[in-house]
Amino acid sequence: MTGKRAIIVGGGLSGMTTAYRLKQAGFDVTVYEKCPQPAGRNKTVRVGECIIDVSATLMPPSYDQVFALIKELGLEDQLEECRGESVTFRDGKPYTVSIDDPNLSLLKSGLLGWGGKLALVKLLWTLARHRKGFNFYNLGSSKGCDHETLHEYCRRNFPDEVYEYLLNPMHKFLYLHDGSFGAAIELFWWMAAMGTSAPKSFKYGTSTLVNRLAQGIDVRCNSAVQRVTHDGERAFVTFERDGRVEQDAADICVITTQAPVVSQIYTDGLTREQRDFIATRRYDKVTVVSFCTSERPQRDVVTIQMPSSQNMDLGVIIFGHKIASTRAPADKGIVNAYFMHDWSERHVVGKRDEDVMEAARQEI
Repeated sequence: MTGKRAIIVGGGLSGMTTAYRLKQAGFDVTVYEKCPQPAGRNKTVRVGECIIDVSATLMPPSYDQVFALIKELGLEDQLEECRGESVTFRDGKPYTVSIDDPNLSLLKSGLLGWGGKLALVKLLWTLARHRKGFNFYNLGSSKGCDHETLHEYCRRNFPDEVYEYLLNPMHKFLYLHDGSFGAAIELFWWMAAMGTSAPKSFKYGTSTLVNRLAQGIDVRCNSAVQRVTHDGERAFVTFERDGRVEQDAADICVITTQAPVVSQIYTDGLTREQRDFIATRRYDKVTVVSFCTSERPQRDVVTIQMPSSQNMDLGVIIFGHKIASTRAPADKGIVNAYFMHDWSERHVVGKRDEDVMEAARQEI
């Protein structure tokens, strides 16, 4: 042990990984998390016999650092490859693409005409030319090609069908916002990360990873951090728990929450430019509505991707029982519908759960 103490604010995947590494380095670590359990976007819930990921669910093969951590933690046997089809509707007709070999199956699919397929050669050239810059671990390396929205990029380079039926539905699936204001580079990062092998998921939910990281670490849940300060030598964390306001201190403090929360609790540590930048960012509301079905759909479909011309509000439908064989009984199904910001504003804010479910059912 180093004799030093560390406080982590936020018990999501980044917070728990930070805590795990600092403990390895000899720190006495405490994590403060406002929710009843650590998870963040890696939360998993059980509904009867069904296992449902609330947000993150699939990992592409190029998540090398994540898979290295999974191996280090001895969780490789908890993974399962996800195989099946992704469906996109065009003019009322479904077109399928294999999720574990998307490039070849797209060429065979009738989703795009030959003009659209040939135009994609330019996209492949862009990906190859900038591949070294598409780095999830150093986002600044892609600044040379991060200057326009996906819609602007496609309008310059492709027939309309490429944006409408392929790239924008894919963008909505991955980031749950429309490509008219989403950066083209977001999709490039993902496409560069896709390989020829199938993505993977945890058999019993993505919270498996966070729960394993949390073992042996002092995680204090239901603790809402209100303020973080420092005196040049130590960090001080003020938090509320069980109706009481308390303070803790450590040699270092790492904040791993969303940016707006950072600007609220660490006001003395940000420059004016940083505060102004955070204040002008839009954070989308996303709603995931899950249905456990009494019968399992027969088709080998994992996702249904949505062209905006057919539905502006629905980002993607994911069939949770196809993510891993252990997610639902063999005769049952899981349908997860991911709704974007505007729908969430209209149908979720201030509404009862029953009303949200009914609105989602009608939308599907």
